[in-house]
Amino acid sequence: MKIVAFILLVFMCNVAIAQAEKEAIKKPINTFFAGMKSNDTALINTAVDSSCFLYSIMQTKEGKQCWKMIG
Repeated sequence: MKIVAFILLVFMCNVAIAQAEKEAIKKPINTFFAGMKSNDTALINTAVDSSCFLYSIMQTKEGKQCWKMIG
């Protein structure tokens, strides 16, 4: 009986750790998309590494495609 209880305890600890890791991964992703939704480049920059460059691709009135760096 003690072995079964120990195995259940270990399993439950692994589940708790996995959920904490999952939340830690989701936090910057949610922050990134919240910044995209609100057009807040400062918020986006808090969610990405400093070596990351974001570009916006658009079309001019003349129909020419161009890009510009964001942030």
